[in-house]
Amino acid sequence: MKIVVVGTGYVGLTTAVALAHIGNKVVCFDSDKEKIEDLSQAKLSIKEQGLEPMLLENIDKGNILFTNNLSNALNGAEILFNAVVSPTRIDGSADSSPILQFAEKIGSEIISPLIYVSKSTVPIGTTAQVKKVIDERLHERGVKTSFEVISSPEFLREGTALDSFFNPDRIVVGATSEEASSVILKLLSPTIKEGTKVIKTSIEAAELAKLSSNMLLATRISYMNTIANICDEIGADFKEVHAAMLAGATMPLYAGTGYSGACFPKDVRTLISSIKEMGADATLLSAVENVNNTQKRLLFDKFCKQYTTDISNKRVAIWGVSAKVGTEDFENTPAEEIIKLLTAKEVAISICDFISSSKIKNRYASYNINITDNIYESARGADAIILLTDYVQFKNPDWKRIKELMREPYILDGKNIYDRDELEQIGFKYEGVGR
Repeated sequence: MKIVVVGTGYVGLTTAVALAHIGNKVVCFDSDKEKIEDLSQAKLSIKEQGLEPMLLENIDKGNILFTNNLSNALNGAEILFNAVVSPTRIDGSADSSPILQFAEKIGSEIISPLIYVSKSTVPIGTTAQVKKVIDERLHERGVKTSFEVISSPEFLREGTALDSFFNPDRIVVGATSEEASSVILKLLSPTIKEGTKVIKTSIEAAELAKLSSNMLLATRISYMNTIANICDEIGADFKEVHAAMLAGATMPLYAGTGYSGACFPKDVRTLISSIKEMGADATLLSAVENVNNTQKRLLFDKFCKQYTTDISNKRVAIWGVSAKVGTEDFENTPAEEIIKLLTAKEVAISICDFISSSKIKNRYASYNINITDNIYESARGADAIILLTDYVQFKNPDWKRIKELMREPYILDGKNIYDRDELEQIGFKYEGVGR
């Protein structure tokens, strides 16, 4: 299989050499003529473990070539990996204009079917723009040939890039065509091991997956550094704190309506307050709390967006007010926030929960709220059901019966536990968190 790799930086060169090593014919394109000449002689401008000898080996075998002639590179190519480095804007974000400019060149050159694979870390929507630009150029030229775009971001670890290519922990393929994604996965099949996670997504989701993975890492690093700075202030040993933190780090985290309860939010606020009192920087932790506060009202905002008129005539069933299954704690919960917001809009509310009904009634004594432990009764006449606690009783109800009871079949799933397709087939409108 002939493959073109555009861009001979860290990502592009590693990708090209690795693909050549597993038996492909690879042509590397770069507009820098001097760089191409150096690479043809295995002279590298970057240091990466094992890269130079592997490059030299595959040059000798004729598996990899370098050129600054795009027409020659594209001639007969089946797949193009774009690893062009995006420059940085003044605000520190990536500038995708060089990638789009290169798309113009591709659209002006290709004459046969080609799969374009984006390896660069790009702003969300860039790959779709590339497809549009190339399609427009093909149309202008009157060339009718199949052209597919894929986003398959790299997760290479600098210093051990080849090892992370040949032994990936994940391969993300974002595509609109199952056929095109299958071609890429077949190409990469020699690197897929038993523990490799193969994740197929939309193009935009793949782009976001790369950016959000980096953001997660950045947040973890900043958080750990914040804790380490506090250790300096109080004379604690960060290694001891770190060991205690990681002892409970096996619990998976999911998207939802935010953390809640009487203790957890209080502990966060206590830490923020302590940091401020010490004169240390609590910006990151304050941001975490601000995000969580906003997240609590997420489903209320989704509900309101469905209507352009007054919602005071609406009725909402709240499924679950406790912080989590197995507790009677409903302090600082999303339910508290959403009920307060709905009440302010004069929306009728029916609560269904399985903790002590007397505690709920006492808490909401001043509200005109129907409280029940019967899910079907709570759904009667409702315009929406908002799920906030994932009790087992809520997981597999008789949806057809519920639809008949509701005035409008609308589900807001704060725990992402329901099957969207199943509910939509029955006739429900479904919204989750990030879904």
